[in-house]
Amino acid sequence: MTLIDQINRLLAPIRALLNSMATKGSVDTVDDSGAMQVLKVVTGDGETLDRLERLQPMGLTSVPQNGDEVIVLALNGDLEHAIAVQVGASSRRPTGLAAGEVAVWRDVSNKIVFKSNGDIEMYASGDNIKIGSTVKKLINEEFQSLFNNHVHNYNAVSGVGTPTVGSTGKPASSTGTGALDTGSFPAVPPTGLLGDGLTDTHKTSKTQAE
Repeated sequence: MTLIDQINRLLAPIRALLNSMATKGSVDTVDDSGAMQVLKVVTGDGETLDRLERLQPMGLTSVPQNGDEVIVLALNGDLEHAIAVQVGASSRRPTGLAAGEVAVWRDVSNKIVFKSNGDIEMYASGDNIKIGSTVKKLINEEFQSLFNNHVHNYNAVSGVGTPTVGSTGKPASSTGTGALDTGSFPAVPPTGLLGDGLTDTHKTSKTQAE
């Protein structure tokens, strides 16, 4: 037996241990009812690994679909004490992102993309996007402030002469049960240069956002 043969013989158990430490398989079933998600995985060799704990990154969780790819790490090379360390879904992964871009996704139709230029793009195939109460409150207050303080500017001409510059003023509050005081609204400017009068439909909305 040569020296090389002796070395290979000594290294054979180590190679076998390293080869058995990680394997690839596919998800068969998922149990997401407990604190630790548990998978049933079928390896590439056809072996079934049941009740396989899946480690997920803090702050991000997901439930794989049947057939999704999974990497299994066998502690000490023992599949009886294996854990799932990575699950992928290459068939549904959005592609074509630019260098440096990041996407949080479920599939190509449902994703949030952080663009390299600083933009954030959101895509949803459903009809609704739900926002938590704190964020919703901030958004509502911002749009309410913008709406309640907006005005419409206009140029008006009565007959011939110099155009008159004016604005419609801010919306009035509808707080209370009484009728709105229409006298508080600005008068409709006279007919303009093109002969079309400015009507209530052109004016600032008469009611504030409450």
